[in-house]
Amino acid sequence: DNGSNCGVMDRFIERVLTTYDIPLDRTVDETLDLVIDRQPYFAHPRVDMEKAMKDARVLPDMEAMFSSSRVLKLHTMSFKEQVELISRAKSLRGVHGAGLTHLLWLPKGGHVVEWQPEDYSENQLFANLATWVPGISHQTDTMPQKPKGMLEGLMEVLFGTSASKKPDNSFVSRESYQQYVWEGYDD
Repeated sequence: DNGSNCGVMDRFIERVLTTYDIPLDRTVDETLDLVIDRQPYFAHPRVDMEKAMKDARVLPDMEAMFSSSRVLKLHTMSFKEQVELISRAKSLRGVHGAGLTHLLWLPKGGHVVEWQPEDYSENQLFANLATWVPGISHQTDTMPQKPKGMLEGLMEVLFGTSASKKPDNSFVSRESYQQYVWEGYDD
């Protein structure tokens, strides 16, 4: 639990919360455990599609992995909806990325768990940001393990097939299938 104060940050948080009529003195909803569902950002002009498809920071089927938590698809929510929900949460968990900036809205007593891939272990951005918000705690952890059978489930959703069957080319061309699924896939 930290007790740091940062005047500029305090005013920023206060301004956002009051803009949306969210009380400044919020209490933690002990049942509200949130997990951010990180999605690749395909719309960016510099995104490398091949790398994005294999991004280890994107976890498939989050609802199955975290069935006792509420999984947030931030890209489907307005900013106001995001702030209103997170401002009551007991915990906010997610892969290192911009979505964890929402830790700013957590109430006193809230907890952040930041999952980091191995190559991010020196990055302390969100641990430092958490010190700017009085009363919340931050924890860094390793990436959650992908569930067994992930490849089969993903292929079924994307291509109407599984790893043990030949692809149904009515969904996607064989060339695209090989390029995005098989080449360089190391699971």
